[in-house]
Amino acid sequence: MATVELKDNDSWKEFVKTEYSVIDCYGENCVACVILEPIYDAVADEMSGIAFGRVNISYYGDIADRYGVNAMPTLLYFRNGEKVFETVGSIDREELLANISKLLYE
Repeated sequence: MATVELKDNDSWKEFVKTEYSVIDCYGENCVACVILEPIYDAVADEMSGIAFGRVNISYYGDIADRYGVNAMPTLLYFRNGEKVFETVGSIDREELLANISKLLYE
């Protein structure tokens, strides 16, 4: 499933209502975000049953405030609309897959 760019609060609210979702909170001038992006997108393309989104928190500070995003990149993991956990900083493919497994099975 391709990564969806979340561009407003309404799209955000609908997106996180899915059973499982992961959202990449990034910034335009964030080097770690640039490193994570192709890894995140590749995993999103390979997985089904999980919604993958991305939000530029430089433009949506209210979302960053609501979920306590203080650094970029931050990945937020949701189950049925509720944030389950987050990771901060660039991660590799194996760690991303392990976190998705945690979201699905723990």
